[in-house]
Amino acid sequence: ANILKIEVSDGIIAPGFQPQALEILKAKKQGKFIVLKADASFVPPTKEYRMAGGVGFVQKRNDELFDANRLQKIVTKNKDLPERAKLDLILASIAIKYTQSNSVGYSRGGMLIGVGAGQ
Repeated sequence: ANILKIEVSDGIIAPGFQPQALEILKAKKQGKFIVLKADASFVPPTKEYRMAGGVGFVQKRNDELFDANRLQKIVTKNKDLPERAKLDLILASIAIKYTQSNSVGYSRGGMLIGVGAGQ
């Protein structure tokens, strides 16, 4: 709550809140900060449905995890991939998973430096 207090944000969704945290969040945005309690037992459906222009789309939910196992196949001549580079690749890949399609991400030293969203 203390971190959110100074960040620009409109609300939070979490499975629970401590009373002290609620008091801090209630004061944010002159009492207009949105605090929603999530259902901790909620399991999202395996398929997502969208309507656009009268057309329906169905796709598998993007629940794939990106971890070091995805970095096993190195296709360059130099097969040396330092551990810090692996961590940066994982960070950038996770970040761009939640941006528009055809995105790029750049991370270095454990920090996401930039994201370019597509479409």
